Amino acid sequence: MGHALEMKSVCMAAYNGEKYIGGQVRSVLLNLSVEDELLISDDGSTDGTWDLLCSFQREDGRIRLFHGPHKGVNANFGFLLSKASGDIIFLCDQDDIWDEGKAAEVEKAFRQNRCCVVVHDARVVDEDGRVLIPSFMDYRHSGPGALKNIWKNSYMGCTMALRRELLEYVLPIPEGIEMYDQWIGVLGDLHGGSCFLHEVLFSYRRHGQNVSSMEHYPLPKMLRNRIVFTWRLLQRQARGRKRL
Repeated sequence: MGHALEMKSVCMAAYNGEKYIGGQVRSVLLNLSVEDELLISDDGSTDGTWDLLCSFQREDGRIRLFHGPHKGVNANFGFLLSKASGDIIFLCDQDDIWDEGKAAEVEKAFRQNRCCVVVHDARVVDEDGRVLIPSFMDYRHSGPGALKNIWKNSYMGCTMALRRELLEYVLPIPEGIEMYDQWIGVLGDLHGGSCFLHEVLFSYRRHGQNVSSMEHYPLPKMLRNRIVFTWRLLQRQARGRKRL
């Protein structure tokens, strides 16, 4: 892995995000060079999200807009990943705020570590920006390892970036699994390794409209999710072996 700057793609899934998405778009663009791109897929918003995004695109040619597949957040991120051109691909929610220098720190972590996924820390804030949890990694006991993260997922998409070569294993994201970020992270553990960077690089906003939840599922659903995930993972690994 060389020291030359690599093209970065940021994949942002959007849905009825008019209230917060403008601040997030601005914070992302401040982290990107002129060669990078911000891909945003709107999954059928009924508020002013699409019009707002179009106004941003008219001002900045690095923004690429798409209408999503309307099949939920997993399918929307899978769609975005299939459109990304960058060597390093960031996953991004619509309602957070990146710190200045976030992308550069993640890129440095890729250069310094032999890995296909980089995960960094985040502060959890409320809708007004007040800090609720200073370290998401400490809160979730985050760390690498396929078995660890199948049993208790500590991957969160908006804290993650991946190398382009991992897409060979990740895509398509299978139907039936609960969390796209767990899928990407575990496949990163299995194919190149995952690096956990203990630096807080953005504000993860929690409010009433978040798609993801920080609460535990009921036990029957947790068991079902693990069974389905493991089955899909075994199928994908078998597919990869057949290609060899």
